[in-house]
Amino acid sequence: MQGIVFLFFGFYNIHILILIVAILNVALSFIQLRYSDK
Repeated sequence: MQGIVFLFFGFYNIHILILIVAILNVALSFIQLRYSDK
């Protein structure tokens, strides 16, 4: 039972990390567009 819970939390953490990386990439692209316009 503990193994299944640990596996679930592992997948959950990986999805959160992917989401954070995706948001950071979008933010960086917006910042680059802002600076390139000037």
